[in-house]
Amino acid sequence: MNTKQKQILAWVLLSCGVIIAGVILGGITGKLVLDHII
Repeated sequence: MNTKQKQILAWVLLSCGVIIAGVILGGITGKLVLDHII
């Protein structure tokens, strides 16, 4: 595995982690907001 492939792999993993974290935080925030409104 060369350096270029490692950089691409790192970017893919980072992007996936950010998306997953965003979905989890969005879900928690949405639930709290809904609980507060209802």
